[in-house]
Formats: sequence, structure tokens, C-alpha cells
Amino acid sequence: MVKMDRKPRDQRFGNLVSEPDTVQGGQFVPWARFQKPGGVKEISFHADARKAYLTGFRKRKTERSKVAKKNIVNKELKEKRKDKRESMRELMQNYDERQQKMHDMSLGLEEVGEGEDSD
Repeated sequence: MVKMDRKPRDQRFGNLVSEPDTVQGGQFVPWARFQKPGGVKEISFHADARKAYLTGFRKRKTERSKVAKKNIVNKELKEKRKDKRESMRELMQNYDERQQKMHDMSLGLEEVGEGEDSD
């Protein structure tokens, strides 16, 4: 059986402890491995851009709701138009059938009780 040399934890996984924590006792910090040495020290914002970004949430939300309401209204209008077209198509079909019956009756082609079975 071959015995493997075990390296100290810091050498195997890299330095898992951030600099400030080594001063405080060197405790394990899970996010420290993602920190880059000499990382970001200070974050500065352009005041106008920051204000526009922060106040933009409400504007974007209201804009989305307006677009959604507009889409709902458009869908309802399309549905109404579709229903109206279908009802008009049915009415025209019924009208044509009645006109054809009236024409046939006037010529005497259709007799009373023609569609019924008589025994």
C-alpha cells in the first residue's frame, strides 16, 4: 500500500482565508476563495446615472403594465371581431339556406313532409 504525502490545506486548495480574516484569527471564510488579491477597494457612482437607475424601476414597471393592458385590450378586440365574423357567417349561411328553400317552394320543387319517413 502506497502512502500519499498530504499537503497542508492551503497548498491543496489555495488560500481560502482572506487577508482581513487572517488578522482576526485566520478562520475559514467560504467566499474568500472567490476574492481576488487587491480587489475593488472603492465603488463610486455617477450621481445622475445612479438616480436615473434607481428611479427607473417605477417607470419601467408602469411601462410594462401599460404594455400588458394594451395587449389585453388588443386580444379582447380580436376575439370580438372573430366572434362577430363567425356570427355573420352563420347568419349569411342561414339566410342563403332560407332563400334557397323559398325559391324551391315557389317553383314547387319541395313538397311538404319530404324529409320524413312515412310507413
